[in-house]
Amino acid sequence: MRKAPIKLNGGRASRAGGAYDVPDGSRFRSTTAGGIHISVQETAPRAPGDAQHVVTHPDAAPSGPLRTVLAGCSFAGLEFLYRTARRRGRFAPGAMTVIDPRPAHSYIPLVHEAASGVRPIDALRFDAPAFCRALGADWITGSMATLDRAHREVGLAGGRTVPYDRLVIAVGSVPDIPDVFARSPAVTAPKFVDDAAALRRRLHVLRVSGASVLRVVVVGGGITGVEWSAELASGRVDGARLATTLVGDGPRVLPEFRLGVSRRIARTLSSLGVELLLGRRAVGLSRDHVLLDGGTAVPCDVVVWAGGVRPHPVAATLGLPVTGTGHLIVNPRLEVDGDASIHALGDCARIVDGGREWPTTMRAIEAIWQGAALARLLDAEPGQQPRPHRLHRDFFYGISLGQDRAAIVRGSHCLDGAPMVAGRRVLQWGYYRRLRRLAQKLTRSVPAVRVAATGDSRS
Repeated sequence: MRKAPIKLNGGRASRAGGAYDVPDGSRFRSTTAGGIHISVQETAPRAPGDAQHVVTHPDAAPSGPLRTVLAGCSFAGLEFLYRTARRRGRFAPGAMTVIDPRPAHSYIPLVHEAASGVRPIDALRFDAPAFCRALGADWITGSMATLDRAHREVGLAGGRTVPYDRLVIAVGSVPDIPDVFARSPAVTAPKFVDDAAALRRRLHVLRVSGASVLRVVVVGGGITGVEWSAELASGRVDGARLATTLVGDGPRVLPEFRLGVSRRIARTLSSLGVELLLGRRAVGLSRDHVLLDGGTAVPCDVVVWAGGVRPHPVAATLGLPVTGTGHLIVNPRLEVDGDASIHALGDCARIVDGGREWPTTMRAIEAIWQGAALARLLDAEPGQQPRPHRLHRDFFYGISLGQDRAAIVRGSHCLDGAPMVAGRRVLQWGYYRRLRRLAQKLTRSVPAVRVAATGDSRS
């Protein structure tokens, strides 16, 4: 039965169109914009013996639409998907494949709230596989391991290969933790919600084992170290207080901020009972002590590593241009140098323009801006020259300062208090709400569009 056509984006015309069949004989009418295909089922599956006819986009693979592979679905990748689907509707079968090892997206800016028990784990994660399928994208739970540019294939850690016509690399970052700390079960480098939940469980085990006070050492004086120190010091685990020490190798906390802001935040940490050991470097571990340069030993039951991140190691193994720190080099259009079919964004990439590397904030908002920019760049109308990603030198920072206090900082201005906690949570609610609304809209309004599945797809 022929289905009614879909009106997309207020009736805005797409650049190309055609019809193609899938193996069960269903025929789809497709429109294309910037390589992103939207298709509507026009006919029921063909009867046995019926002929098959396929019309493809001129740049597409022989059997279907242009194939985009997104490796990584954290903030940058998720924003790219959201912005693209919002502009053009659902993806045609086979047009978008998402690869990510984690079955849920963590709201990284607030994961410390799961460790303290203030927020339930499920409140801080989002069902990314279900979102992708609602948009018509295929989901593969796995990790990018290799890249074959000659055959345009992404290799997964398990050995499977995924072909692409266009590749978006958004594999993110990993904690930059020395081996001496990484090998210890007492050390956690919490980046995702599951990491925070594991830390909470460990603290619970220590408590029921008889510890009346739980000793926590946080290594790192940046935003992450400040937030984790404040959250843990202001919390309790089964009634037990967490005696928290922050170790930072800089002369002050938040060295990237104005001096007045750093001093104000330091006073807040001290009021919460956090002991500050600044200008000291953590160099090793004994059985229940963190060893500092100069010979000082700080007693601990748990160590939280907040000493920074580095690009995912796979980025430097792909045969693509990288910086000295292992970040993929891209231009302001987020294209990898020398291959316009490959783009990179988020924590694994650095923009180099005119031989100069752009500064970065390493915050979720920057990844979101890049995802939005790439969606715009890849979905330009004929004759348009969309503006490339631009450098954002300054913006508002949200910094949690315990269970009932947070700060909003910009430049030398710092506004803190209880209302800021609610404000940060409202931002998280709004961020996920818009994703859910788009998924519901596309699922509800396009019932005839098939959602392609792969053998590796799972929620």
